[in-house]
Amino acid sequence: MTLLLLLVTLVLGGTLGDAGATTIYVANNGIDPPGCAPPTCIVGSCVCGAKAAPCRSITCGIMTAAAVDTVLVGPGVYGDLDHDGTPGDSAGEESPGLNSPGCGCLLALNKAVKLLSTNGAAETLIDGTTVASNTTVLIISNGGAFGAPGKGFFITQSNGNKNAMVIDADDVAIRGNQLVPILPTSVGIGMQTVDSPGSVVIEGNQVVGWATAIYVQGPNKILRNNVVAFNGSGIVPAETALVTGNVAVGNRLGIVLETGAQTITGNAAVGNVYGFGNHGIGPPGGGAAFTGTFEKNDTFGNICGLTNDGVIGLVADKNYWGASSGPGADPADPVCESSGGTTTTVPFAKSLIKVRPALKP
Repeated sequence: MTLLLLLVTLVLGGTLGDAGATTIYVANNGIDPPGCAPPTCIVGSCVCGAKAAPCRSITCGIMTAAAVDTVLVGPGVYGDLDHDGTPGDSAGEESPGLNSPGCGCLLALNKAVKLLSTNGAAETLIDGTTVASNTTVLIISNGGAFGAPGKGFFITQSNGNKNAMVIDADDVAIRGNQLVPILPTSVGIGMQTVDSPGSVVIEGNQVVGWATAIYVQGPNKILRNNVVAFNGSGIVPAETALVTGNVAVGNRLGIVLETGAQTITGNAAVGNVYGFGNHGIGPPGGGAAFTGTFEKNDTFGNICGLTNDGVIGLVADKNYWGASSGPGADPADPVCESSGGTTTTVPFAKSLIKVRPALKP
């Protein structure tokens, strides 16, 4: 096949592949069909989802859509609308029992659609605070997207395990969302992935006030340009995660160095108790532990810029510690070593690296 023919084929293939896609509309002034259950809510026969006749619940919008479609959600509140603790028992409520029985969630994304909001996270609330479930949102689709820059969702904790989002999916992108527990103290996990090998992109989200903000299990995960603030632990990456462009502010521990070969570069930790560090992954006296890359990060204004609990020979060079003289006393951050841990910080950056994620919640 010639190059020209190949290009034409790719272009036509992409065009034809998108030709059948449509947009399903959801809004607070929409109406769900009675019961919002198959065969009523199926592609081509559902009485809601048109721009002039939107669905009321996100659940019905997802059920109405085909995998290639976009579900576009208007501003307002979605969830257990009468706050009686039983989702789906009143008109327009989210009904996880319809599309994902037993999911332990308020809302299940079980189809590879693009789920977006029209007005962004600040105006589009998915409220799980009255529902005794494991998590507010469960993502179990392979493919698709949940949110985008300026088109995400505000998600609260569930009233069961106090979590906001669990991602049990491959090849999915989570972007532009705000996850905040509506409680006076930090609880639960804001966003977590299960231990699966598939790729997940977590990008441009704001996660505030959790015991753990973002907890990642499994390889092939990308955490990019997120802001985690006022959490117990900000970002906890596992195995081979790429962690870049994130900002951790006001957490107990900003970004965690876990066992494995993570790439942690181009991030900023400012004003935390511990900016970066491990959870005692090196046994007393040292041993196999963090084997990844930790460089070109900003860490300043923390009590400890980096904690090293038992890792011998931890390489932490090319980072900026708050002063041109490298890690040490104020205004620089120190490296806090314990249990026989040793750290190499030379060469170090002598000026601010300037990590500024462009969030559009």
